[in-house]
Parts: sequence; structure tokens; C-alpha cells
Amino acid sequence: MSGNREGVLVENKIYVLGDSHVEAYSTLLQQLSDEFGIKIVKLSQGGCGVAGLLGPTMARNKACADKIRSALSVIELTVAPGDIVFLASLRTNRFGDQWAAFSEERIVSSVSSDAAASYREQGLQEAIEIIKWLERLPVHIIIDAPKPIFKSPAFRCSDWFNNANPVCEGRLSIKRDYLLSHREPIMESLRVLADRFPF
Repeated sequence: MSGNREGVLVENKIYVLGDSHVEAYSTLLQQLSDEFGIKIVKLSQGGCGVAGLLGPTMARNKACADKIRSALSVIELTVAPGDIVFLASLRTNRFGDQWAAFSEERIVSSVSSDAAASYREQGLQEAIEIIKWLERLPVHIIIDAPKPIFKSPAFRCSDWFNNANPVCEGRLSIKRDYLLSHREPIMESLRVLADRFPF
């Protein structure tokens, strides 16, 4: 809790913006709420990454753009000094999904091609604009680094009866060095953001 100018206690808030990967933090956010009385305001939408850095979300998806603008408006209207804006989204190219595993060639291309680099640059510029907009508000901004991903979706392949499912062939392990290399372009974008916005 923090005090406002009149000395009245104000409940601090964490605004959580992002796609379905926000749910990876549900337990943590609930614990923050339970133990510290912080109000959690989820403004996420599946498929609508915010500052996702893989590419521009708002420029390619009008529905997502509208959702993100609406979320930013909610923050602007309800923010109090000391609040936090947490940007959490999928930030690495998937190795597969619940329907299919992707080819190694497709994965490499999704990271290393000139087209992929150009698309990431557009995503970086979109992230910069969002953070510049947020920077004028009395908030702390947190953006998550890419979370580990597997070649098979854990929610589908953790059950024994999916052992023979072709989607689960990649299994639920991956070499650390490979994963670190796979996420490096996004880490570079995050370093650009850290240099540009040294909070």
C-alpha cells in the first residue's frame, strides 16, 4: 500500500497486459495479491501479444490493436503512483503447437531469415511506442524475457495416453544451449529496450 497526496492509503495495482502466456504467472500474481494486498488487473487477450517483439501485433491485427488501446486507456484512467505495468507475452518462435510439430528448417528460418529480422524490427518499434506511451504515467514497467518452451506442448503431452501422439514426439526436454541460441534475437531486442528506457 502507498499513500496519496491526501494521506489516504491507496491499493497498489499490477496491470498485466499480454496474450495467453500471461497465465503462466497466475499463481505468482495470486500470491502477490494474497500476501501483499496488491490488486491484479488482467487486461490480456489470447493471441494478442503486447510488446511481443516477434513482430508487430497492432499493425497486423485490428482486433488486437483495439484491445491493446482499450487496455492502455483503462490504465490511464485508473493508474496511481507506484502501480506496475507487466507486459507478458510469447516472445520466442514455437517449435510446434497442439496440432503439429514444426520442421527444423522452418524453426531456423523463423529466427534467422532477413524477413524474420525485419519483422522483429517492426515488433521492436511497436514495443518502443507502447513503452513511450506508458512512460508518461507514474508506473513501473516490467517486461518478461522469453520463457522456456518445448518441442511438444506440455499441457497435451504430459498424460500417458498421448505417448503415441505424433505431436508429442519432440518430448518435454530441450538442450539449454539450443534454447538460449533460439531466444537470442529477442534478448537483443530487450537489450535495446533496456538501453532506451533505463528505469
